[in-house]
Amino acid sequence: MPRPRQLVARGLVAGLGAALLAVMLRLAWLSDDAYITLRTVENLLAGHGPVWNVGERVQAYTHPLWMWLLAAARACSGEHYVTTIVTSIVLSGAAAAVLARLAGRAAAVVLLLLLASRAFVDYTTSGLETPLSVLLLAWLAWLDDRPPAGARRLLAITLVAALLGTTRLDLLVLAAPVLLAHLRSVPVRQMPSVLALGLLPLLLWSAFALFYYGSPFPITAYAKAFANDVPKADLLHQGFCYVGYSLRHDPATLVTIVAGMVAGFAAPVRGRMLALGCLCYCVYVVRVGGDFMAGRFFVPPLVAAIALLARWLRDAARGPVVAVAVAAVALAFVGGLPPYLRPIADDVTPLAREDGIDDERRFYYVRSGLLSPQRDIPVAGDGTRRLREAGRTEPLVVKYDVAGRDPFVAGELFHVVDRWIVDPLLMRLPIRGEWRIGHFTRGIPEGYLESLAHGDNRIVHPGLRAYYDDLRLVLRAPLWQGERLAALWRLVTGANAVGLRAYAAEHYRTPPRHELAADELPPAPVPAGTFWFDEPRVMLVGAGGLGLDFAAPAPARALRVSLAPPERYRFTFFAAGQPVGEVEIDTATAAAPPPPAAGLLAWLRSFMGLRDYALELPERARTFDRCEIDAAREPRLVPAIGGIERLP
Repeated sequence: MPRPRQLVARGLVAGLGAALLAVMLRLAWLSDDAYITLRTVENLLAGHGPVWNVGERVQAYTHPLWMWLLAAARACSGEHYVTTIVTSIVLSGAAAAVLARLAGRAAAVVLLLLLASRAFVDYTTSGLETPLSVLLLAWLAWLDDRPPAGARRLLAITLVAALLGTTRLDLLVLAAPVLLAHLRSVPVRQMPSVLALGLLPLLLWSAFALFYYGSPFPITAYAKAFANDVPKADLLHQGFCYVGYSLRHDPATLVTIVAGMVAGFAAPVRGRMLALGCLCYCVYVVRVGGDFMAGRFFVPPLVAAIALLARWLRDAARGPVVAVAVAAVALAFVGGLPPYLRPIADDVTPLAREDGIDDERRFYYVRSGLLSPQRDIPVAGDGTRRLREAGRTEPLVVKYDVAGRDPFVAGELFHVVDRWIVDPLLMRLPIRGEWRIGHFTRGIPEGYLESLAHGDNRIVHPGLRAYYDDLRLVLRAPLWQGERLAALWRLVTGANAVGLRAYAAEHYRTPPRHELAADELPPAPVPAGTFWFDEPRVMLVGAGGLGLDFAAPAPARALRVSLAPPERYRFTFFAAGQPVGEVEIDTATAAAPPPPAAGLLAWLRSFMGLRDYALELPERARTFDRCEIDAAREPRLVPAIGGIERLP
């Protein structure tokens, strides 16, 4: 029969477990980035494949195993919001249970450490892969703690490491030292077969991704790591800012990580290897600049550190156990009340951004928090449904740099071009302009949007045009088509990368002006509300601008032009090669949307469809033979001109 002290201890563990579950429910939310994956899930279940834009095979999600798990859960439940939150809570709770079991009689202290970490409780949900990551890491720590058992144990650890890599590739940084430590438990001749079998999930996924997407890496790796060309010193500085943010707002997380590593390095060799993985991962986080989501990247090393502390606490005297418990409670209140003890009204008031870092949960809780009074659950593909009801069946090509909730709602009839994270061509280019961590903006090559809209390759730069010919085949052609397989080989081997590099060196940062004759434009006026992608002769005004040459100079008092709002345009007029005047027009002021009853399609036509404007010309510019058109500010959408007519 259990003693009274044991009953009290069990009751305390049960109470803290229930408290942790209550905290998960109180803070439950979905991040905007989760909807990148959920849009892919919807497309997969609709029969379009695991893609973000329909008809274009791009791995927009960073976490394959998590995506497939969400897809299975979504297929069973028929809805995404509660399903994602419940799946996350189950996995996070299972991870907490494994860690508590690892700690033995100190299980209550482990639960206190988890409750003290604001990063952990914030990301027990969110729709991102964190719950799956922490469960696999807890499982890895559990296996690492068992006595060596030869090939069977090594196989299990290798399998968990492979599943971690299939969840997020960078988690291999944390798992690799543990795996290496257990290699000594089997004879050298057995290692290849055991490793090959254990790593099979990761190897199979990488092979599938290479064949299906054209790369074993997600496009987010290109966006944030492979092609961002940010100076290393700047990223390192940003990484230290990420550490500083956590120290100010969530000291319990960093203190626990450091304490766990100290305990691990003081342990036998296998414990040291988990501590080494924890250290390597923290160095990696700082090296890549951290993240814009406060605390998110510190959750994996936190779980590893708590596992190390659990091992130490399991065998420690009562005094140290009590001291750690008291420290955990005290650290939870450093910087104010923990988030789960604040009123919900506090969560709908986001904190100010610091060094490009946001408290992402508080930022989105007002719309996506489970208990938020203003919760608004988005409906997948609602925009597409409304377009089809209005008779629209052709896709809209939209430049939109927030690749989360809004594209999820938009659905398959919206081909969204995102300059931050998911576009397959843009993410292979260096950044252009200012950046914020996790948001590295790319410029759009001249002719790229037109290529997406009209199906043929209209990219202006010949080297980039040749590169995109291959990339487009890989992303869009039938999987087993011979031309696609040849293009895939060139893409993988880098045989076609010379054109990409030439464009980046020659035109990317200083794009040339696109020259054409004025009569190549459609005659003005273009029907009001025409989308630029529905009229092949409409010309986009790229970063280099447009140059229109007229057959002969002619007097004109004004111009009638068809332009796409909501942009500001600058018209510069020339006569005999000399500038003779300049006019600016801000079309945003004239793009008033109709009432909601008019429908989504009508609203989109009023917001981004071509409209006619009259430009009064300066006296000196009333006879000209050339006009140069530029976007007078950073474009909000896609600047375009559909026609131009001189009015006498």
